[in-house]
Amino acid sequence: MVYELTLTVDGTGYGGMHRDTVASFVLAQGDYIPIALATLWMVRRWHLGFAGAFLISCGKSLTEGLVFTGVLTNTVLSHAWPYAP
Repeated sequence: MVYELTLTVDGTGYGGMHRDTVASFVLAQGDYIPIALATLWMVRRWHLGFAGAFLISCGKSLTEGLVFTGVLTNTVLSHAWPYAP
């Protein structure tokens, strides 16, 4: 959440999910709390260690980049595609 507050949509305010800071913070809670609960469920269900939880988190980060922001898709389709990883 600290990292989320360092982002901005249009250069004003804080938060990268909405132009309004408060709305962005509320939207982020609705996104990150279920993600944290899903990770906890996966760790307990499959008895994951640090490496397994880390790989699950990497997959979630890539999914967020593909689904929510489109940043990864835009990078892959641009001339800067080598920087996608």
